[in-house]
Amino acid sequence: MNVVALFETMRVRGGGLPLLERHLTRLRAAAEQVGLPAPPSLSVDARTRARGGAPERVLKVVWDGHRPEWEERAAPSAAPLTVVTVAEPYVAYPVKSVARDVFERATGEATAAGADEPLLLTRQGHVAETARFSLVWLDGNVLKVPDPALGVLPSVGLARLLELASARRWGVLAGRFHRTALKGRPAVLVNAVRGVVPVATLDGVQVPVAPAFTELGAEFWPAA
Repeated sequence: MNVVALFETMRVRGGGLPLLERHLTRLRAAAEQVGLPAPPSLSVDARTRARGGAPERVLKVVWDGHRPEWEERAAPSAAPLTVVTVAEPYVAYPVKSVARDVFERATGEATAAGADEPLLLTRQGHVAETARFSLVWLDGNVLKVPDPALGVLPSVGLARLLELASARRWGVLAGRFHRTALKGRPAVLVNAVRGVVPVATLDGVQVPVAPAFTELGAEFWPAA
């Protein structure tokens, strides 16, 4: 796999990094998978940077096998987002790489349609992910997620959400679902920067709100 660089984008909450070790574990695994040298220990540097600025913001580290590069930006809004299904076919994205041409094209398509996020489907029509988030939805009492074997990114945010769902004894089903499986279902977007974000509309149709997702969102961030 030809990867220029890997990156992790982490949310700073109250001057801490509540999901830091999960991010660093994923970064190390990705480096091994693509043949980059293992990154140096980044925990101390990351925590120092987190304490050294605004208590709510975002840190990004890029690793190209030589030296880590750090960036930061303001904390994003958690406002609901509009999503539109795009024609750009999904390509497996198993590691968080800066090579994101497919997602950039898909985002441009969504923007042209007046939406915030593109929903990408595989060539077989299965729901995969959006450009920046995992997509999950409720079908009765079952939380549904795309099959990891589709090549979707091992999401830190999704792992945290599933951890909370398991603690509540929710049913969870990973599978290969067509776009029609989302019709009329409460759905959210989740990542480790924004947490649990409601989907306002999908392809222009209002998405139902599930109080259960609101509760999970309130519990999303563990203590740093």
